[in-house]
Amino acid sequence: MTDAHITSHSHDGTPQGGLTAVVVTPALKYGSWSWFEDIIRHSPEVSWVVVGYGSRPAGAPANARFIALPGGDYLKVGRLAARPWLLWLNFAYVLPLVVIAALVALRRKPAVVAGNGIAAASLLPLCRLGSRRTRVWLAYHGAIGHLPGGARRAIRLLLMPVAGAVCNSVANEQELRAVMPGRSVVPVAHWADTTFFCGDVRERLLSSPLRVLYVGRTDPEKFSQCLRVCTTLAHEGLAELTVVGPPADGSTPPGIRYVGYLSSRSALKDWYDWADVTWAPADVDYLSRPGVEALASGCPVVVSDVPAVGGKCDGSIRIPRDLVPKTVGAVVDGMDDSEALALLGRWATGAGSPGDRLACRAFASDKFSSRNIGRINDAWFWGRPSS
Repeated sequence: MTDAHITSHSHDGTPQGGLTAVVVTPALKYGSWSWFEDIIRHSPEVSWVVVGYGSRPAGAPANARFIALPGGDYLKVGRLAARPWLLWLNFAYVLPLVVIAALVALRRKPAVVAGNGIAAASLLPLCRLGSRRTRVWLAYHGAIGHLPGGARRAIRLLLMPVAGAVCNSVANEQELRAVMPGRSVVPVAHWADTTFFCGDVRERLLSSPLRVLYVGRTDPEKFSQCLRVCTTLAHEGLAELTVVGPPADGSTPPGIRYVGYLSSRSALKDWYDWADVTWAPADVDYLSRPGVEALASGCPVVVSDVPAVGGKCDGSIRIPRDLVPKTVGAVVDGMDDSEALALLGRWATGAGSPGDRLACRAFASDKFSSRNIGRINDAWFWGRPSS
């Protein structure tokens, strides 16, 4: 990229020299927002403007200005709009945000505008009215392979003006290349914030009952097996489950504790330190952010081999068992609870261990550090995706 604002490039890939970037996001919380928040926090030389529904996050990066609009619960809106015949709701929902972002771009002439999701990114070319040198990028954390052919063809047309996309897996890369031919599609693994790498990691005896942690949304495709297995083990006095997130159905069975979402990463790390094992959702070839954060904190993970993504959770697609090395956790059968029940039951009675806590930290440091953010900066601001 040859933008006049770019004057230098730091050793870690952070662009320098007065850059401006605009982000449009349908929610200012949840996993996809924290992905953006990390990028902003690790790019202090960029002046960011964030337009989204919700309120300014607590402890938000100082280099970001927020234009926050009151909006509906994106989790509910997203579940409704995921139905193929209601996909248009996604575009209607983000349109007010895009209009505001276009006005910002007209005045600020940003180097990059990035949309959180296909709906936002497909409308963001409006922001190029302020400067033809502004580049539009898609941040993609979903799935479109299950959509009807007509919907995918429509997405292909809508994304034609978009310069490229950053996604979180090879499977997502393949989906996007089919609808974005000739554009840059950059797969970048999730990363854990430096907060989760802080502090010493020490091996310890497993607790009795076994401490199981779940972090994130409690949608059925992500959480249902964890809840079933842990409810059974809790009834037998073998395990207790703590959920950092909302109750799945409004009820709280014995042995299950809900603590709600945590905005403080240090407070969240305390829970990873407390847990013996974290039940982490995953897609075909990547771990969720909670799984990555748990490993960085030194906590082993257990993963269902059914992708925790709508459209992929019927059992026809399975996550490979080697996604999680045996030294840092396990992948279990997602269609039959007996394997998970037996495995966690053995750990609860001391007949085995979910993994080596030191190995968890080392694995995360190698694969899931914030070094990955440099690849995104290279793509967005410099137009040179790294391998």
